[in-house]
Amino acid sequence: MKTRTSTRILLSLALASMVAVSSFANSRELNFALGAPPGTPAHHAIGVYADEVNEISQGKMSVKVFPLSLLSFAEMSSGIRDGIADMGLVLTPYHAGEFPRINLLAESSMLLTLEEKKAAGTEGAIFGMALSEFMMFHCPECIDEFERQNQVYLGHAAGTTYGLMCDEPITTLDQLKGKRVRVGAGNFARWSEALGATPVTMSSNEMREALAQGIVDCIALSSPEIQNFGLVDLVTDLTMAIPGGVFPYASFQTNRDLWKSLTPEQREILMRAAAVGNAALSWTYIDASEKSFALVREKGARFHEADATLKNPTRDFIANDMETLARQYRERYGLENAEAMLAQFRLILSAWAERLSDVKNQEELAELYWEHIFSKVDLTTHGL
Repeated sequence: MKTRTSTRILLSLALASMVAVSSFANSRELNFALGAPPGTPAHHAIGVYADEVNEISQGKMSVKVFPLSLLSFAEMSSGIRDGIADMGLVLTPYHAGEFPRINLLAESSMLLTLEEKKAAGTEGAIFGMALSEFMMFHCPECIDEFERQNQVYLGHAAGTTYGLMCDEPITTLDQLKGKRVRVGAGNFARWSEALGATPVTMSSNEMREALAQGIVDCIALSSPEIQNFGLVDLVTDLTMAIPGGVFPYASFQTNRDLWKSLTPEQREILMRAAAVGNAALSWTYIDASEKSFALVREKGARFHEADATLKNPTRDFIANDMETLARQYRERYGLENAEAMLAQFRLILSAWAERLSDVKNQEELAELYWEHIFSKVDLTTHGL
């Protein structure tokens, strides 16, 4: 595969003539709202995106990032819609009624557990790319959901896989039964109930106190959040094979009015940078995961493998939950084609699991985003 340097050379050559003849009379600075605090993997990755915009536009466009200041995650969707922010990272599960089709797919992420050909640790990258392809080319209704919120879609990324982080070992089904598990999404809540645990819903900011005070026994969470939410001294036992699944992000949502005001060349710059930015989000979480694991190991935390009594019921739950998921979205939101959407998406997910099995770094991932997805988006119609 090409190196990052060669990719940038190609991008610069492709854009040089356009920049030379386009009317970049005035530089454009866009503000990007991020609901995560400074120093987190997401903040780092959005910084990579901002640098890429600046570089390939030859300084004619810039992105100023506002971590945990301009908009919270709960405010993000409406804030982008109303133009408070030009761009932002949207957590669509926070807005169930606005994005039912997108959230149907997001809640299917535990399907990754059933993928045999995936490379360990790349689950978030796989899911982000599969969502991006499906949304761009197979779900015009999903794009419509964003456009109704005055937003333009520029792809998905996702964090690392969810595991159990507890204050005692959980390796068997009997050990899990009766435990109180903090969950952050409906699929993880259904899994907990199906396997005899009690799901507990609370904000991420409450997790530390809840685990410290024994309000919960475990937290189902992506590993970098151990460090992000101050759990290093509290988590003593980790079982990362279950429940599986990831949390996806609509990474570079752009105000539609702003998008329409840009020249075709400027829109292409944002799209090209999104390939790099989405790759950076997923890969930064992969790197952060290893760092978090190292921190808890230093504190004496133990890592466990789930046995068959826990793995097999989890796999059975996932297979059955796709039917439950389709039924719930059909009944709540009127999605009559939910089963067909999930079936089509699973084929795309499997293809990306195999395609990413030998990806070695963030640069290779960015090239795949561009080659297979973003370069094929018709910018004469997308978002307009």
